[in-house]
Amino acid sequence: DAGVAPQSAISVVDNSTGYLVGVVGGIGKKETARGLNRATQSTRQPGSSIKPISIYSIALEKGVISFGSSVDDTPALYKNGSPYPRNSNTTGTFSGRNTVVQAVKSSFNTIPMKLLIEMTPEYIYEFMTTKYHFSTLVYNEVTPTGRVVSDLGLSSLSLGGLTYGVTTREMTQAYATFPNNGTFREAISYQYIETKDGEILISNMPETEQILSEETAFSMNELLKGVVSGGTGSKAS
Repeated sequence: DAGVAPQSAISVVDNSTGYLVGVVGGIGKKETARGLNRATQSTRQPGSSIKPISIYSIALEKGVISFGSSVDDTPALYKNGSPYPRNSNTTGTFSGRNTVVQAVKSSFNTIPMKLLIEMTPEYIYEFMTTKYHFSTLVYNEVTPTGRVVSDLGLSSLSLGGLTYGVTTREMTQAYATFPNNGTFREAISYQYIETKDGEILISNMPETEQILSEETAFSMNELLKGVVSGGTGSKAS
């Protein structure tokens, strides 16, 4: 209605190598060199897509939950006398005792926030920035207007309401950890630069680290299958 065309971006990575095999930085024909690449430069709010990365994978790795755990879908806390957070995908109602499988499948808001409280925002922030290598999260920052912002809040790390958001590149390389058996690989767009004589001027091999056990990675893959086959991501199938 405002006369502004919507934009979109995507990053595609080879899970086994970490190499970026496809990047779309915007809709339409490229008209400028070194222009804005929304896939690598623009941040957007991840919303519920952050939950498997920031909460469930880390909770599995720490042993806070298991694939077959029973969890309590009730409010994590009360704000001004009202239950918080509500489950937007289930009309704001709570289902009581449930399973991790169903919590991920239906994208409950309550369970991730409870797990965040148990593991602490500080621990999750540290894992997200040093293991998953998210570079846009804010620990504590004062804006030019004097407002203090931080991504240590409960909604930020458990529900994806971040200060600046994330890029598609960093979300892609984080999610690729699951099919890669728990090994994080930095998503790179080139391997090296060499002269015509074969001299390597710049080497850019991806950083790799086993940040999750193979068992955790397997559980995450199984949990996410449920999201696509019959959960909130079923349209992707």
